[in-house]
Amino acid sequence: LDWLAASYAEHYSIHTFRKRTGGIRIIESPKHFLKNTQRRVLDRIINAIPPHDSVHGFVQGRSAISFVEPHVNKPLVLRMDLQ
Repeated sequence: LDWLAASYAEHYSIHTFRKRTGGIRIIESPKHFLKNTQRRVLDRIINAIPPHDSVHGFVQGRSAISFVEPHVNKPLVLRMDLQ
């Protein structure tokens, strides 16, 4: 993984497209070896870690509705993203 991270640029194909509204869109897509490595990390490591109960995005059986349900009829709901 260190080798992949250190040689980032050589593991991506770069494509440019003109936008309808003007300007250019750059798409960087991983080449075959990197994509397979990313898939293996996802399947063998990340998917083995259960998400926290508060997580609703990209979790099977959870949705924006399940995220909101505990807060229905509350006098105040404050939501923020911390960086």
